[in-house]
Amino acid sequence: MRVIRDLVTGFLVAGFLILAAVSCVEPFQPDIEESEGTLVVSGRITDSPGAHYVRVSRSSKLEEPEFIPVEGCVVRVQDRAGMEAIYTEDTPGVYRADLDEDFLGVNRAYKLFIDTPEGAQYESAYDSLLTCPEPENLYFEVDSQPTADQRVTYYGVQFYVDVKGDVNDSRNVMWQLEETYEYHANYLISAIWDGVVLYEYEYPTDSLYICYKTLDIDEIHVGSSGRLTSNELTKFPLTFVSNQSPRLKYKYSLLVRQHSLSDEAYRFWEQTRVQLTETGGFYETQPSTVPGNIRNIRDDSELVLGYFYASQVKQKRLTFRCRFGFRTPVGQYCEVDTVQHVEELALRFPYYLFSMAPMGIGPPYATSEPECFDCRMRGGTTEPPDFWNEDE
Repeated sequence: MRVIRDLVTGFLVAGFLILAAVSCVEPFQPDIEESEGTLVVSGRITDSPGAHYVRVSRSSKLEEPEFIPVEGCVVRVQDRAGMEAIYTEDTPGVYRADLDEDFLGVNRAYKLFIDTPEGAQYESAYDSLLTCPEPENLYFEVDSQPTADQRVTYYGVQFYVDVKGDVNDSRNVMWQLEETYEYHANYLISAIWDGVVLYEYEYPTDSLYICYKTLDIDEIHVGSSGRLTSNELTKFPLTFVSNQSPRLKYKYSLLVRQHSLSDEAYRFWEQTRVQLTETGGFYETQPSTVPGNIRNIRDDSELVLGYFYASQVKQKRLTFRCRFGFRTPVGQYCEVDTVQHVEELALRFPYYLFSMAPMGIGPPYATSEPECFDCRMRGGTTEPPDFWNEDE
């Protein structure tokens, strides 16, 4: 049995499926035939002018997931009329083409070609770039989710989208989600000791206290109105954001990029979603390779993982202040040391200090690890996004 590892990041295929069955005595690891070294291709073309990417790699071991690039390929995309775009290698295994409006357009079909340095030739099926329906409404509801422990319930917000299209729009859509949230350091910097001088500050001068982080949400969400009378989807569930992280503590924004899909692309992504999220227990449905649309021109028996598709993209954003009744984590754990005399501090500089005075200004001071004061050390930036201060 072959198992694919489909990492879904920025919509690019290459992820993982893991089986585990645990007895009351010791863990049992099923014998899984891995497709290590299999060619993995992922990419898409949209109606948006600018950079477009194709990734070419080899699958890795399940227990050692990694991106294994295939370098030195000749990558090109062609439409049915014969217009062609050549991709150049941007970074190892990642190929880029800057495409303009003359090459991109709805109701056109595109095919991907790849020639490897070893002389193997691969091609995708043509995929049609269809008109995307409108993401009419994006909203959330406060909700909860049970856990394996019946005593523990996760609270949070469940996002939904309403889609409204006409008869000429695609009946199939996929959503790519990107979140941005505000988070704070554990402590405000009241003073900095650089080993020579103690710089003391007054609140709110600390510029390292508030940060913003933007991340892709690596989930697959696809929907279809193909079996409905009208081309509409109402209250379609997207992601659930729980209170188990600080994401919902201050301010949160969700950007939804809605992609039109052909019937073939929809079937691929729906099957992939089922494999990743709905695989049953050990004695139920077992994971298997989801057929893609890429093949070796000279050897149809070779397994190639991945999919190349075309889509129009429309987007909608929702930004809101987090004023909920449930609790969220304060931040990471920070061990605190009181400071009697700054001259005794050694080994690393600068030392960030926070005030233990009743008014939060001046001595006595305490200190902790730098990441407890500098929010950037958790991966964010102190520069708010352009949309952050817009009306909510």
